Amino acid sequence: MIDRLKSEEVNLVSLEDPVEYHIDGICQVQINDKTGLTFASVLRSVLRQDPDIIAVGEIRDGETAEIAMRAAMTGHLVLSTIHTNNAVSSIDRLLDIGVEPYLIAGAVKGIVSQRLLRKVCPHCKKPYAPSAEEREALGLPPGEYTFYRGAGCGECFGTGYRGRTGVFEILPVNPAIRRAIHSRSLKDLEAAMDQADFHPIMENCRKLVLDGVTSSEEVHRVLGGG
Repeated sequence: MIDRLKSEEVNLVSLEDPVEYHIDGICQVQINDKTGLTFASVLRSVLRQDPDIIAVGEIRDGETAEIAMRAAMTGHLVLSTIHTNNAVSSIDRLLDIGVEPYLIAGAVKGIVSQRLLRKVCPHCKKPYAPSAEEREALGLPPGEYTFYRGAGCGECFGTGYRGRTGVFEILPVNPAIRRAIHSRSLKDLEAAMDQADFHPIMENCRKLVLDGVTSSEEVHRVLGGG
């Protein structure tokens, strides 16, 4: 995202712990809690520099979250990460760490949940007909399907997998979802998500399994029962 957004016309600052990739054209700040350079304190200082885009490596506490939300509501584009099981859990997590519902409703534009799945080795990939249990675990209706798994070879060191790929779900925060967050109503939030253009991560997994990119076993390993 940072690589796509950076340009000579944009003042982009990232706060990271640690700085994992050095990216030309942006200001990267290394967080160091021991010296007082916390996400919250650095974020306050960065806002005085009038940045256009701020990337906060991770939201770990309510103070950082609240500053990031207020920055987003005053015209800055803020990108950040938070550790949760899925997209909608991010809202619960922000509420749990003390962020006011009106701030979440007003500031959050969208949430992307992502996981990494191992890819079936292309050198030893074999097709097979899945069992009813495998099909049902992926939420597929009755029918004829072809799944793939790696038999194991020298190219994949006998694992049946080679490389990894991302699997995603994207929750765009529309007006109905904003109202549900503001009222802290889980029932309204679920109803709003049903009406929104939201595709659960399992949908993406199903496509990857049917396309032979990954296996049903790998989906189960990473996502459990879904």
